Amino acid sequence: MACPARSGRVAAFLAAAAAAFLPAMGAAQENPELPQVMPAPEAAPREGSLVPAAPVAPETGSEPVAQELPATPPKPEERPKAAPPEEPASPAIADRPMKADPTGPKPVQGPPLPASLVGALPAEEIACRADLTKLGVSFEPRPPESGENGCAMPYPLAVAELGGGIAVEPPLIANCAVTRAAAEFMQSKGQAAAERHLGERIVSLANGSGYVCRPRRGTQKLSEHALGNAIDIMSFELSGEGNIVVGQEEGPDEAAFIQEVRKEACGPFTTVLGPGSDADHSDHLHLDLADRREGSTFCQ
Repeated sequence: MACPARSGRVAAFLAAAAAAFLPAMGAAQENPELPQVMPAPEAAPREGSLVPAAPVAPETGSEPVAQELPATPPKPEERPKAAPPEEPASPAIADRPMKADPTGPKPVQGPPLPASLVGALPAEEIACRADLTKLGVSFEPRPPESGENGCAMPYPLAVAELGGGIAVEPPLIANCAVTRAAAEFMQSKGQAAAERHLGERIVSLANGSGYVCRPRRGTQKLSEHALGNAIDIMSFELSGEGNIVVGQEEGPDEAAFIQEVRKEACGPFTTVLGPGSDADHSDHLHLDLADRREGSTFCQ
């Protein structure tokens, strides 16, 4: 059996709870518009995010005004990015030449490079020019000469003086080898012949031709002039202001001088032609260094 005292305390507790609950229920029924649950607070907006403007509370007795939103929401300002620090270029990359732009402007063509930068002279040419310097020859290097049918002179010289006080007028354009042969011959045997027969010295030669790109007359074979390997002497000027023209000698002394020059030149030169040889050489002495078999010469 239940204890009467305990049952009485339970009944009293329930009656008190019912008395407190019933008035609250009645208040809720009289005010149905009050929310039964409180809304959760909105999170605070992040800095820079778009937040719609709060509606303005309408004045008493006026209609609420709808707020117009922009067609395109404004973009937040972008902070400028800091430029990355420059790194020093390595020498291997910094010194590397830039490639030319084929579509860009073309550089202006400058003067041709001097021969000293294009290529070294052959040893034989260097030795020959050293000999000219020792002989006192006045010369200047010239650009290479070439033409049709094989005419060529890769290392020409402009010679103004053969040394020993013997000028060449106009300057001779020829290769070094024939220039050296002419200088050695005129300083020795040519001067000796002039002193022996005329009692004077040679001071100048009248140059008929040096380099000329042409074949031999009546043939297809190149002349030695086409290689810069020949010299034509038209006349000799002497120290006593006399002038001996080849083929127009006056007196036996002048004729003997020309004859000795022709005779002594055969050997130092491989070809010697002059008046009496043919019509082409009636007014000058032709001297060249044609390459002949076994060192032979052709002198007429």
